[in-house]
Amino acid sequence: MLARVSALHPDRVSAGLASRAANCVCMEEPGMIFQVVLRKPLTPLRAGTAIAIGTLAVTIAAGVGIRFLDPADFENVWVGSWWAVQTVTTVGYGDVVPHKPSGRVVGAALMLVGIAFLTILTAMITAALVETLRRRYEQTSADEVESKIDDVSERLERLETLLRERT
Repeated sequence: MLARVSALHPDRVSAGLASRAANCVCMEEPGMIFQVVLRKPLTPLRAGTAIAIGTLAVTIAAGVGIRFLDPADFENVWVGSWWAVQTVTTVGYGDVVPHKPSGRVVGAALMLVGIAFLTILTAMITAALVETLRRRYEQTSADEVESKIDDVSERLERLETLLRERT
């Protein structure tokens, strides 16, 4: 039993839930309905915030976790956190490094998270710049474009006429 939540969002329906999970997108597949909870539409800012929070959480978890995985090299959580920040930012001063294989695996994963974060951040900035340019060029009216095409067509006709007269 599904009821439409909003006429503005016909794909959002209420499954009769009392919590905030009542807004969902429903997709039918043979005999099954999959519900994906959506609180608000995804925007680049929300996506970037979620990715930044996720990266921060992984960094903190790695800083705490490395202390327990490699206690000989990381005397306390603060040293582990310092190492995690260095690693996720791909700086790696080398003053503290894990020597156990488990610590190195955590370090490798943290490096990949840092590289992925920088890649996504760069892509988001690029997308914002491209969107700004697209909007700027979109503002050029169709009349201006049509006028320019007419001018070019007239010039081309004159050139064709001159060429016919010479031959």
